Amino acid sequence: MTEGPLFNSDRIDIHYNSVDKTIKPIFISDYQENHISVDPRGDNLIYVSNRSGNHEIWCYNLSSHQVKQITNGATYS
Repeated sequence: MTEGPLFNSDRIDIHYNSVDKTIKPIFISDYQENHISVDPRGDNLIYVSNRSGNHEIWCYNLSSHQVKQITNGATYS
């Protein structure tokens, strides 16, 4: 038996539509992303991603569908 990681996070898909309560894609990514949380107002997904080449904190706006990098190494913006 070969041992490997407990979880393999190659990609992430999040599905939900609160307006009509149906399941539909709202965030699809091919990057390694984890530690996903919704901000207190419910406007953004906050998560850790390797899309910049390093694990950094990113934000995904649920209305505009735009992503924004929050941290850059030891700093944030």
